[in-house]
Amino acid sequence: MKLSDIKALLFLSILGFSWSACAGVAGRAAGQGERAEKQVKFNPSGSEFSVLFPGQPIVKTMKMKEENGSRNKVVRAELQLEKDPYFIRAEFTPRLSHSLEILGDEALKEAAHRYAALEGLQNTRVSVEAGKLGKQVTTRGFKNVGGTPCTFEIVTYYGRVSILVLYAGGPSIGYPPQQVERFFGSVNK
Repeated sequence: MKLSDIKALLFLSILGFSWSACAGVAGRAAGQGERAEKQVKFNPSGSEFSVLFPGQPIVKTMKMKEENGSRNKVVRAELQLEKDPYFIRAEFTPRLSHSLEILGDEALKEAAHRYAALEGLQNTRVSVEAGKLGKQVTTRGFKNVGGTPCTFEIVTYYGRVSILVLYAGGPSIGYPPQQVERFFGSVNK
């Protein structure tokens, strides 16, 4: 499997994952700034997927450089949860090739384990399943950040024309909070 396939199709690893977010929020008290949740739909132009955030995320458009020198658009939405010391993120990119059809589940699992190892995650679990939303790869792992045990989860959805990658992370005690579960459960086509 080519490195460009792993980057473009599986995890958008060139963008990095905010593992340090766990340390930055671990000491924050739950319940600060409590207010009614306002659901905000993230559905960038060109994406066949949408996901609901429990508040207004910060949205950025970036370019991901490929091995062949081309640059592809990536739209990222991220939110630090107000009620809990956790963060959630969604990233969208157009599907760049049809190599997913030739990659088997074991190759996707292997790529997910390699990505997790590069990010310093331990005791990773990876699953691949086909569902009503298409092919889905879920990775869950653990890392100590600033002395705090943290859990990180990445769920990648492969659609016909786009890819949606969901990230969440925070202190392992109490993970996942209801807001993270609702975030992961809100994906639609």
